Amino acid sequence: MKKYLTKQDFTRWMSCKTAAFHGWNRLQSKNDDDPFLKYLAKEGETVGRMAHRLFMNAVSLADQSSDDAKEATRRTLASGDCTLFEACIAHGDHLARPDILIRKGDRIFIIEVKSKVGNFEQHKAGKLLVNYYGDIRAGYREITFDLAYQSVLLERAFPEFTVVPYFLLPDECTESKEPEVTAARNEEQVVDLPTSEFQVKANREGSVLQFFAAGQAIELIRETVCSQMDAMTEAWRSGAMPTPDLKYACRNCEFRLGKGRVANDGYHKCWGSLAEPNPHLFDLYQLFALKTGEKNQQLLADAKIQAGQTSLYDIGENELHGEHAERQRMQLSYGKTGEEWIDPRLGEEIENLKWPIVFLDFETIMSAIPWYEGLRPYQVLPFQFSCHILQKNGDMTHREWLNTEYRNPIRPFVENLKSALEGVETVLVFTGYEQRILKESLEY
Repeated sequence: MKKYLTKQDFTRWMSCKTAAFHGWNRLQSKNDDDPFLKYLAKEGETVGRMAHRLFMNAVSLADQSSDDAKEATRRTLASGDCTLFEACIAHGDHLARPDILIRKGDRIFIIEVKSKVGNFEQHKAGKLLVNYYGDIRAGYREITFDLAYQSVLLERAFPEFTVVPYFLLPDECTESKEPEVTAARNEEQVVDLPTSEFQVKANREGSVLQFFAAGQAIELIRETVCSQMDAMTEAWRSGAMPTPDLKYACRNCEFRLGKGRVANDGYHKCWGSLAEPNPHLFDLYQLFALKTGEKNQQLLADAKIQAGQTSLYDIGENELHGEHAERQRMQLSYGKTGEEWIDPRLGEEIENLKWPIVFLDFETIMSAIPWYEGLRPYQVLPFQFSCHILQKNGDMTHREWLNTEYRNPIRPFVENLKSALEGVETVLVFTGYEQRILKESLEY
């Protein structure tokens, strides 16, 4: 069976050419077992199922192999107007399986379904995908290049058609309605598929998913996408590892496994001995904030890497500046001695506490398709709290609440928290997250 380059390969290529190479060679990625990415993938599956409710008479090729789906796609598109789920497009060394293809006359609409939230009002004003400077906005760069890759591939495979690209995204300003909420919680793969134009219209009007035209944004990067697709093809065919471009961004490389020099660690294949210092340059608190060079335009980290200086202690205290300098200086100083640092103001702060005090922690969840009617995509829902109440004499009591009913938990959360904190004088939290969630809950 012929092997192809995919949009995942292209996404990696646009981020880092050696990362694409490591992916081609099936090196282990820390993304494979990342629980948050798995959660996002599940959200994406739910959004995909809800997207299917917005079309009728669609032909799904999801269960077909790439070879079978390729032929079915060509045959169906050639037969006339149609809607395809999980079609298969191949041209040269590239292959993609677009979420939704719709043929209408001499136009093919390619619709990429994503769980990433959009703002339709911003989009109508031309401010969602493209920034003030005429570039793709950073937060939408990856999905826009993803769609551009598929659009270019579709144009190359079917030059007789005009390709019209769209996103289908949850709109952060649209409140959920009951039919979609119920359908989203149904784990069946096919639910409530419309059988009439009337039902399609009703489903679209009752959905948090909105259509975002992407043609203008993709035109801005078309030339780049075409040239990079061809460059990736050439590199893939050569089989040679591209020269690594070592920089600060490697800190978050998916192939940096954190297990030392191991055979399947792509990060070490790129970095060699520069990956070895412990503590490493990358361990510095807020390293990204440090700049150097003329007008402070270069990351200090990149300058150090280029100079082959990747130990934490290759950073001099005279190179620290900005709002994090004191904290960074503390890390360098106490890291060298191994001493524990305790803020001298801590004792005074403790003395000023009013008793009893509570150590408070919230647990929250958010979903692309809300769990309950009347909520917006990715609206944060607090579903649990834990309170450890400490008396001045050392006695400790624990109070907690967990939402165990199928209901919007915001009001019960606030009411139970109010009862649990009765008599408490001081609330301690690890970050300001609890304060933000409580404020949003009270404003709901």
